[in-house]
Amino acid sequence: MSNITQLITDHLDIWTAADTGKKSGRGRASGNAGSVYGIKKLRELILELAVRGKLVPQEANDEPASELLKRIQAEKAKLVAEGKIKRDKPLAAITDEEKPFELHHVWIWTRLAEITTGMDSGWSPACLEHSSPSDNVWGVLKTTSVQVMQYLECENKELPEKLIPRPEAEVKAGDILITRAGPTNRVAISCLVQSTRPRLMISDKIIRFHPIEIGIYGRFLALCLNAGATAAFLEKAKSGMAASQVNISQEKLRLAPIPVPPLKLQHRIVAKVAGRLHEGLSV
Repeated sequence: MSNITQLITDHLDIWTAADTGKKSGRGRASGNAGSVYGIKKLRELILELAVRGKLVPQEANDEPASELLKRIQAEKAKLVAEGKIKRDKPLAAITDEEKPFELHHVWIWTRLAEITTGMDSGWSPACLEHSSPSDNVWGVLKTTSVQVMQYLECENKELPEKLIPRPEAEVKAGDILITRAGPTNRVAISCLVQSTRPRLMISDKIIRFHPIEIGIYGRFLALCLNAGATAAFLEKAKSGMAASQVNISQEKLRLAPIPVPPLKLQHRIVAKVAGRLHEGLSV
């Protein structure tokens, strides 16, 4: 039995709990549609297992995540004292009803705003239709620059010369971006910016924030935002009069529940997810 087959067999309840209503296909295209659907569902299973702590075994010497939160709180207090960030509004504790499953005892539930700083959005001026031609020319990121756990810097529009750029909106490596407005299937998509060319600004349809790196691995946080309980919360937090134009507010985003494991385990989970996805998409 292959590793992926074993993965599905061991967690059949989670595999079958996902929506199975794929569109029917006809003729020669139907087989390909089924294959694409199967890959999508397998990807969802891998991400779901990852944020539940079921892909990687716990290690006895892993520091409990409760200790991470203490260090994160101390780091945020230090940044507030130095005038680098503003003091957060107090947040309500996560209720049992907001916890869809029990975590391993070294994990802990927390809210997104407790482990991040600098939540803001950008600027959406009237831009030229083509992308910025070089690193020396300012551009504004389109929402399509944000894909599920993937940042596409090429998805931008050139800022006209007559407009003055806003450097405070420039995207930087280490930012986490999430789409806040648009069609329902394109809202609450997020990614970590691991690297980027200079002179690209976020638009006002993109929210940007930063993980407190002393306790939160950016790639793990991006994974959480796109899977499991956190993604389900964000889906319910969307609002709008029509599916073609919905949004999610910063206030609701701040409340998103995040399952936090020990820091070393965050790194092991991200590495395992990458391996599982490669294996699953290669079969």
